[in-house]
Amino acid sequence: MKPDLHRLRLRLREYLEKRGIAYNAKLKTWRCPNHDDATPSATLYENPDGGVLYCPVCAKSWGIFDIAGIIDGKHDFKDNL
Repeated sequence: MKPDLHRLRLRLREYLEKRGIAYNAKLKTWRCPNHDDATPSATLYENPDGGVLYCPVCAKSWGIFDIAGIIDGKHDFKDNL
């Protein structure tokens, strides 16, 4: 059975929490998984198509599968499912 990719894309916040990515409730920012981020700098944007984590330091944004690849060191989309 194939995973429902759309439903997975909608669960970025939950994924970040389960993976222990630090969240600053006061600033509403997350620690960027792409660099050493002592003070969380990334913002989570949620929309009907799924969540996106944007880091102004990296000037990049990632979806759930991209973040899974960064955290787990895998760069093939199929490996991130």
